[in-house]
Amino acid sequence: MAEVHTADTFVTPEETVVEGVLLKRGNWKVAGWKDRYFRLSEKGLAYWKVGQRTGQPRGHICRDQIYSVRYYRTREFLLHPKGTKHFVFEVLSGEGNVFLEAANKEECQSWVRGLQVFVVCQSAFYSPVSSSRHSTSK
Repeated sequence: MAEVHTADTFVTPEETVVEGVLLKRGNWKVAGWKDRYFRLSEKGLAYWKVGQRTGQPRGHICRDQIYSVRYYRTREFLLHPKGTKHFVFEVLSGEGNVFLEAANKEECQSWVRGLQVFVVCQSAFYSPVSSSRHSTSK
């Protein structure tokens, strides 16, 4: 079975795809950006407080709920009080959207590629079928 390279290790696709610390933008109730430890695996995207990598995650998006990932160029994204965000991407899902920032371009690309695999798998699995093909006329 093929292996997927991550910043931390080599793993099989059944295991963690990519993991590490990302900045997560709080929702409308909790403003600001916070460091969180994220893990993208076959089950989906989960995150914990930094330093806590096991146990109940603070948040989780199931794999089958991830329908898109969007990368933002610096000028396209909102400015942060501490400065401009450079490696921001957004995970769009049926469970809500999440804005994340990686430390550098390579990490950002690794996360976006890993998430895009889920998007492609979902779109292939749920490809729409035209109802006109299945209608019967008498």
